[in-house]
Amino acid sequence: MINKKALYILFGGILVFTFVYLYYVKQQRQEAIARYLPDPQKGDIYKIKQEGAVFYLQVKTVAGGSVFFYHGAISAYAASDILLKHFDSTDVIHYDKSELQAIRNGRWDDEEHGHTSLVDITRPVKN
Repeated sequence: MINKKALYILFGGILVFTFVYLYYVKQQRQEAIARYLPDPQKGDIYKIKQEGAVFYLQVKTVAGGSVFFYHGAISAYAASDILLKHFDSTDVIHYDKSELQAIRNGRWDDEEHGHTSLVDITRPVKN
């Protein structure tokens, strides 16, 4: 028979590990946003959450104060990130840098856009 005390310690350890891991992931994402948002580059991938759904944008070009993106081919409420990182090269949208800052700061909350927030930015490693 398993000792109750050992079970509580195991359960507590799992909870502590989960909280520490989630905190670490959140910090890494915030650092990536702070590092890459001011200087977008071709190929950067923006993970955006809008009213519970997640979708991706990939930077096509940066021109003046605007950033042009390929829109993700699909979006989902609970899909693997691998499935969402396919982009439609015929669907190009753009945002100016002030809109991207508003998304980052959680202030892009209106009828047209719903509650939209920037979750993460990844920059592909160049060989």
